[in-house]
Amino acid sequence: MSTARFCVNLTRSNIAPLPSTGKGAWLEGKRQFSPSPPSSNVKISSCRGLFFARKKRGGQAGFTLLEILFVMFIVGLMTALVAPRIGVNLDHFEAVSQRKWLEDQITQLPRRTRYVGKSLELPKDLDRPDLGDGAPPLELPVGWQLIATPPLRISPSGACSAATLELRSEKDPGASQRYQLTELDCELRALPD
Repeated sequence: MSTARFCVNLTRSNIAPLPSTGKGAWLEGKRQFSPSPPSSNVKISSCRGLFFARKKRGGQAGFTLLEILFVMFIVGLMTALVAPRIGVNLDHFEAVSQRKWLEDQITQLPRRTRYVGKSLELPKDLDRPDLGDGAPPLELPVGWQLIATPPLRISPSGACSAATLELRSEKDPGASQRYQLTELDCELRALPD
């Protein structure tokens, strides 16, 4: 394999043999070292500002096994460093998603009690298997608790008593949140920590 170094602006059009010896190459008026001028079976590629002329092997271009193994090692190393951090974030995102799902359920409670015409008190009625519409009042995911201070009462007309609710996650305490539920209109507002 013959390798010759040329300047950055190397093209086949500006390479010519030296007139006196037939060896070497002229490049933009300056003589550059080359054992012989590149022929048609020479591939020209860039490497850190220099061009290297490299003969093709049997007309096939590609990477060697060592180069592929080295790249796979680097990718594996980077994956091993980053993957544990992604796993922690995925658990947190799952907990936040569950909290938002619980928020949606709580905001739907006044409409559901108005639909079935029954009153509801939380957290006392959390164990009820059916609110009257075929579903329990709240479907708490595993590891979640609802704490209401004072107990939340929703009348059959859909009006709420004022209460402070706390959704607490045992798996990810950072996903826990406190809320203020306003009287009558049942608006759920997140409280600062």
